[in-house]
Amino acid sequence: PDRAQIAVRTADLAFSGTLCLSLGDLTAQLLPLPNSHAAGSLAVFVPEEKALILGDIVCEDFYGSNPPAHHPEKLAQMILALEALDFEIALYGHGEPASDSREELLGYLREELAACAPKGI
Repeated sequence: PDRAQIAVRTADLAFSGTLCLSLGDLTAQLLPLPNSHAAGSLAVFVPEEKALILGDIVCEDFYGSNPPAHHPEKLAQMILALEALDFEIALYGHGEPASDSREELLGYLREELAACAPKGI
């Protein structure tokens, strides 16, 4: 694209913490989650569907395959935050369209956290 054609706009809305959006029959809760992959990222939780959209927050093999880029303490904090949410399905933003159950996601993250310890990360 021609950079001269790009116009930067300021945000129409800024918030800190959680923001709830009413979408008629559904609610979208924008939640900051501690993570080491994408600082400032938000998850979207739709409680009526028990769906959690994680976008860039979690990606397969990120923790074990990229040690310099992650922090076990942030991963542990994220696991605690996810355990507090009543979701049944997690949707991701990396790779092929994919989803996991709550148990699969938390199990994967716990395995990755455990794998960090032997490496001294």
